[in-house]
Amino acid sequence: MIKDFLEDGKGQSEVIGFILVLAILATSLSVVQANMVPNWNQEVEFEHLMDVTDDMKSLLSSIEKASSHGEKTTSDIKLGTDYPNRMIFANPPPSQGEIKTYDLTFNVSNAVAKSSDVACLWDGSEISYDTKGLVYTPNYYYLDGTSPLLIEHSSMIRGFDQNPEIIKGSMLSGSEFRPTFMDGDLNSRDYTLESLSIYPDSAPPNSVMIESSDEDNITVEFTSRAPSAWKVMEDKERVSSVTVEEVDNEDIGKVEVELTDDTFYFKLSSLGIDDTKDREPEYIMTYDHDREHTLPANIRVEVRDKYNNPVPNAEVSFNAEGVDEEKVNIRNQETETDERGIASTIVTAENVDEDFVINATLEGVQDCKGYTLNNITDVRDVDRAYQYKVHWTDVEDEEINVTQEDGFGPEKIEYYGNNSFDLTASLFEDNEKFSVDFANIDFAVNNSDLATIEPLENTTTDGDANVTITPDDRDQQFSFKVYALSGGTKDVIEVTVIPRYLTMLEPEGGGEVEPEVGNHSYRGGDTVELKADPDPGWEFGEWIINGEHYSNESEIDIVMDKDKEVTAVFEELEMYDLTVSVETVPGAGAPAEVTALWNEESYVIAQGETYTITVVENTEVDLEQTNRDAQLVWAGDYPDNESEETEITLTMDEDKEITAESIN
Repeated sequence: MIKDFLEDGKGQSEVIGFILVLAILATSLSVVQANMVPNWNQEVEFEHLMDVTDDMKSLLSSIEKASSHGEKTTSDIKLGTDYPNRMIFANPPPSQGEIKTYDLTFNVSNAVAKSSDVACLWDGSEISYDTKGLVYTPNYYYLDGTSPLLIEHSSMIRGFDQNPEIIKGSMLSGSEFRPTFMDGDLNSRDYTLESLSIYPDSAPPNSVMIESSDEDNITVEFTSRAPSAWKVMEDKERVSSVTVEEVDNEDIGKVEVELTDDTFYFKLSSLGIDDTKDREPEYIMTYDHDREHTLPANIRVEVRDKYNNPVPNAEVSFNAEGVDEEKVNIRNQETETDERGIASTIVTAENVDEDFVINATLEGVQDCKGYTLNNITDVRDVDRAYQYKVHWTDVEDEEINVTQEDGFGPEKIEYYGNNSFDLTASLFEDNEKFSVDFANIDFAVNNSDLATIEPLENTTTDGDANVTITPDDRDQQFSFKVYALSGGTKDVIEVTVIPRYLTMLEPEGGGEVEPEVGNHSYRGGDTVELKADPDPGWEFGEWIINGEHYSNESEIDIVMDKDKEVTAVFEELEMYDLTVSVETVPGAGAPAEVTALWNEESYVIAQGETYTITVVENTEVDLEQTNRDAQLVWAGDYPDNESEETEITLTMDEDKEITAESIN
């Protein structure tokens, strides 16, 4: 048999052909595996690179939000990517990206505070900070050598080997200098989703007004993994020069930025990556230490960290210097700072004929300046521990609604308008007005980016303290606290300010709207149901909100997130005449009673009378015979003139005359 096969040329040709087909197929698959599959996988990696770049931008936005609002934020990053199943073709395992922290430094020199209250920290000497940067490395198989993405010093950098560039963020904007420092250790390598939590260790930031020292301009020196990227700061108006120092064979270089001889507002904050730390006291700031204080004196100090932000729950001691301590009475000599970082006390003295100083200390940290008090004998009943609450009065603005509980301590303020509004806080004792002077009433906005209050620190006149509240963003709800101190007794209330928005509703054409035409005020976030009902001869066209088309539905819901001017547009339809008459066939006996139904109103058509009814185009009209014992034949402009139905439907597309012939 084998011999026959070998001698059979036809059989050999078929086998050889089959082998050649297999060889061609194998070669083709090899070419696809070697050339096409890598190209396909490069596209997968490129798409992931675009996505992870957006993820890193979102992470920087979360960092900015945690810094500005003082709230914990989270952000997700898809570290790597896997490759789709390609059946008979081979793919590598998922590429694993890596994100980790690295150490950086940040130094400020020649910076002097314009306010002497914080001059003990900002005195022109060098101030050093440790911070962290974040670097993401893709580790792709096919897009080999893809540059890492960096987040450092409030900016995001694409870390090209040559000419790295800042693609988002800046620590300097105009006269505001706002570096965000980070702390924590992170080192993660995977291809799955990584969720990062950002904690406000020291945020939101206070603003400190800084100017150059007499000798030199303010200089900022910091380390960076992409130092040459910071050369772009030379283009900023308030930057005098930028010097970059690359360090050979090391990842970290140095950048020195010299600012111009202007005034700057420093806003420093510190955030924790996947961890949080308590604030550490750095100095004690005094208020109005250089003005003349008289007895009894309300003394306030604020404990701050090295980022100029308040430290709550810090134990502060007050003591007298330059006077016999037995002659001085210091209320709350040992006390704790509140959530604003403020500690308060009241000082009185008897038979003191010299000036003396009150100092505040905290674990060996001296306050910037002491308080010098004049030798004025107190003649008021300062030993009385006044109990009082803050009460809002004289709210005359029609755009403001103050809600209070039992007349005291407003729970919320709802306001409408873009401008500031004024409120008066009054002291009460046992539900009666407490007309005392020089009592402290302070205000603090929980998020200073959303509103400002002036003045933040008040002393009462006849028991009243006035304040002006300015929302910076009417679209945002915010809250603030009111702090009061008298005789060592504190009272704290929290007020939520809720924006209200105005809806101006009006129709255009024939129809009615709900709510009714006019101006309506709603709280921010409320959902309002709008309805439009056209008049006879009209149909609803569209809703126009703030000059733009919104919907063609006659019933809609809108969310009040800003002022809205709403117009319901109705369109007039073409009109037609319908003439309906009833005839009785002679000798047929009593006629049938026929009713025409239109727009839910009934019209009775009696024998021998003709009624003209005007209806709109395409509106259906029902004619119903109510005398069921009669026979009925329709005549005129009805398609089926021989119909004996007791009910017919007409579509009005022209003027029509219909006759109902009743046969008994």
